[in-house]
Amino acid sequence: MLTTVRSRRPTTSRVADAAIKELSQFFEVVDQGVPKRYLGMDLALDARGIRLSQETYLTDVLKRYSMDTCKAAPLPIVELLMPRTETEAKADTEVYRSIVGALQYACTCTRPDLAFAVSHLASFSANPSAAHMTALQQTLRYVKGTLMLGLLFARNRSDEMKAKVPDGLVVFADADFAADRVDRRSVSGCVVFHHGAPIAWRSKKQGCVVHSTAEAEMVSSSQACKMVKPLLEMMEEIGCEKTPLRPALLFEDNMTVVHLVRSPLPDYAFTRFKHVDVCHFWIRECVRGAAPLVRVEHVRSQDQVADIMTKPLTKTQFFACVRMLGLSEGPARPKMLLSVVSS
Repeated sequence: MLTTVRSRRPTTSRVADAAIKELSQFFEVVDQGVPKRYLGMDLALDARGIRLSQETYLTDVLKRYSMDTCKAAPLPIVELLMPRTETEAKADTEVYRSIVGALQYACTCTRPDLAFAVSHLASFSANPSAAHMTALQQTLRYVKGTLMLGLLFARNRSDEMKAKVPDGLVVFADADFAADRVDRRSVSGCVVFHHGAPIAWRSKKQGCVVHSTAEAEMVSSSQACKMVKPLLEMMEEIGCEKTPLRPALLFEDNMTVVHLVRSPLPDYAFTRFKHVDVCHFWIRECVRGAAPLVRVEHVRSQDQVADIMTKPLTKTQFFACVRMLGLSEGPARPKMLLSVVSS
């Protein structure tokens, strides 16, 4: 059996009618009209565009862990944590992992603002302390204050937003050098936009130790390119764009990296580490190959939206990134985000 959904737009509805009529000749079809929920996500279609949120799912998560009456917090995480020591009280491992898993689904689907906090806290799942549980509850308190936040695939965007995130396929890549105080590995973060809406994002600790910020940024940019390649191939295969998607635009806020990948000749003295050198030449091939995958441009640090994926930020920095991510509230509570920021 096939279950179909449709849009409110007349043109799209006519196309849906024709498709349903064609499919009904071969399958049993159930037309359920305009979609409202899908895989735990709330769908809303209005004049602004399409909103994907998880208010219903996250409300259930808060109730499940008795956090539905808690006071809202302005940030999902305020500082980096250390592993539990033998003298610290241990938290309930099963409950801790359960909360992390519930939040991971949200940050994978519609909440990129939770990605760094959940990724960092998930690293302590094997042996969580009471301090880790308190930090996880801080994330739940932030969720309580931002339940209506979700992705907006807008019909029209302002000139200001287009200047910061141009149309087409755009990638922001960033790194926090030697962020982990235990093993001094850096944290990579990237966000992929398509016409101003985030369609993929990542926050992950790097698998190697590097000696400089430029090397950490090089590794992060390499990982971003690897993330973009299958997206480009898929979008080209299904023909979702009339204009060529290649090369995608990669924004990097480290001038050393921008210079190295743009330079006609590679800098063989850039690093003595083979793993970073591989990243260096991989990006150069993506930029300077016969069929360029990406075009690298410099972006100011204050406009680097991937910053939200690499470290705890101040309230001002955090919500500047949230707005650049295109996260939007529902029409029912337009003042909610401002009230959380000012709290």
